[in-house]
Amino acid sequence: MKHKVTILTSKSCPACPTAKQIWRKIKEKNDFDYEEIDVMSDNGQKIISNEGIMSVPTTIIDGKIIFTGIPDEKKAEDLIKE
Repeated sequence: MKHKVTILTSKSCPACPTAKQIWRKIKEKNDFDYEEIDVMSDNGQKIISNEGIMSVPTTIIDGKIIFTGIPDEKKAEDLIKE
């Protein structure tokens, strides 16, 4: 099964660049669908409203909120390899 990872970010978030960097690094070594969404975009607003997300960065894997904040790189990669 090919996983789908979505990371919700904000331009004003100091932790978001690190979270994006971690996911981009994992993406270089693994095959999965990856999307970065700014919470201020229309799609971002829809997702945070529907899911009740209150902070960024938030990582959603296969439709489930998995990480809030900077993800642990090893745990994140292990989830993608499952």
